[in-house]
Amino acid sequence: MFARLVKEALVHLYDQAYLQCHPLAELLVADPAQELGGMTLHRVLLEAIEALRPSPRVPPSAPIWRPYLALYLRYVENMTTDQVAQELAISPRQLRREQAKGLEALTELLWDRHRRLQEQSKGVEAEEPSSLLDEEVARLSSARSDHFTSVDATVRSVLATLRELATRRHVSLAIALSPGVPPTSIDRVVLRQALLNVLTYILDRCTHGAIELTSLVADQWVELSIQYKSGQEIASPAAMVKEDDRFLVASRLIGMQGGRMELKADDGLTVRLFLPARHPPTVLVIDDNPDVIQLFQRYLGGGAYHVVGATSSEEALRLARELRPYAITLDVMMPTQDGWELLQNLKNHPVTKDIPVIVCSVLRERELALSLGAADFLAKPVTQQMLLMALGRCGSKQGNVERPDLP
Repeated sequence: MFARLVKEALVHLYDQAYLQCHPLAELLVADPAQELGGMTLHRVLLEAIEALRPSPRVPPSAPIWRPYLALYLRYVENMTTDQVAQELAISPRQLRREQAKGLEALTELLWDRHRRLQEQSKGVEAEEPSSLLDEEVARLSSARSDHFTSVDATVRSVLATLRELATRRHVSLAIALSPGVPPTSIDRVVLRQALLNVLTYILDRCTHGAIELTSLVADQWVELSIQYKSGQEIASPAAMVKEDDRFLVASRLIGMQGGRMELKADDGLTVRLFLPARHPPTVLVIDDNPDVIQLFQRYLGGGAYHVVGATSSEEALRLARELRPYAITLDVMMPTQDGWELLQNLKNHPVTKDIPVIVCSVLRERELALSLGAADFLAKPVTQQMLLMALGRCGSKQGNVERPDLP
């Protein structure tokens, strides 16, 4: 019975009105009668799914990721079962098994929460809704990680989640972000929730019209603008905030992580989110083959990394000293200078000696590369996953270096 309720709630994860009245709210929310019950249950389900995420040390290709990803992609990202199976490169039958494992683990976590709430509820007075709101915002805002968040990927993920709801409301969703939008330091979960709060508010109250998301980049800020064009006058910003907590929650979430939100209403609604920009770390790709440099640029596209190429040893040494990149990839088969000598030069110079170097070569000389100070070795041909994992390991070894949060 409890497992069935969990699955029902997951299917309606983004329908807060449904969650407000769902039996699971009675079991998992401290005070389901208050108006934040639906939002709280939504947050509880998201946190429970995230609790199943394996450690970052577990390789992404390990089978232990599948139960978590089966739930995350299906219910959080709102993919179809066919899309999830394709994303995980498994058969639909295998997906059903992995999803069943994930649901079983999720149900156990939520049942434990229910039992704890029962114990805590004895003799404890219910808190005021305002304090509950503060608690929910603080809890979610504390999710900040040391990763960058791709604004473009997060916006597209949110729009994909809401596409079906928008279709039912006869509202079109359009995205026109500026090219090369830098990532932000705001946590991905926080940014997603803020966007969902704003967009679901609009979709819940409006039929017909268009919502467009655009962006501007200025200095250290990414301005994300959400415009709803209805052709009719709507409530003032103050009235909207008073009427519904979702705008207040979105504003507090963004504000507690260094951003801010503005509302303007006339013949439509414009919401502007000002997000602190974090310019992506630079990766210097040293290879005499321009095609390899272009390939790595495609691998690392989307704003996660800034790729600079060098096709000669002289250019590579100059750029490494000028840019002091996050990491260097090095092909040891370079003309005019042996790549092993270039690696030694990089490791012996005081400016570049601490920059992680990933040797990429058709030569199977991993031990030699590591003995000369390389941080990692990748045998060519290098795949996107190999490169991303190697760069992630560089960040882990550097400790306090902030790393991109890849979608």
